[in-house]
Amino acid sequence: MQYQVFHKAFEQEAMHVANVELNDNIPVEEGLEKVFRMTNNVDGSWSKGPTYTFAGKTYDNPDYFKNVEVVKPLEVKDNKEWGHRSTSCGDYVVVNGEKWLCAMVGWEKI
Repeated sequence: MQYQVFHKAFEQEAMHVANVELNDNIPVEEGLEKVFRMTNNVDGSWSKGPTYTFAGKTYDNPDYFKNVEVVKPLEVKDNKEWGHRSTSCGDYVVVNGEKWLCAMVGWEKI
């Protein structure tokens, strides 16, 4: 099942930033929690691929998940590529044609 992630909390217009493919057998709200984790920067950058380079060394990216497709190109500023921000309260996910708002606690169908 595909979950379409839109960042809106801090933007003027909603931006479709990612698609996440998950098993069809899990409940939607459980899937939304997985999508939240998979689109948050905890120990790396969810949007920058399986490895990253810092100070000339290459490291594994613990926040990379192969079933997350980044659909909005990353910004390049001063010759440096910046990853997308974490999914936050006020962002939303579309799954099965239904829109789910990331709330202070959990998700609200809107």
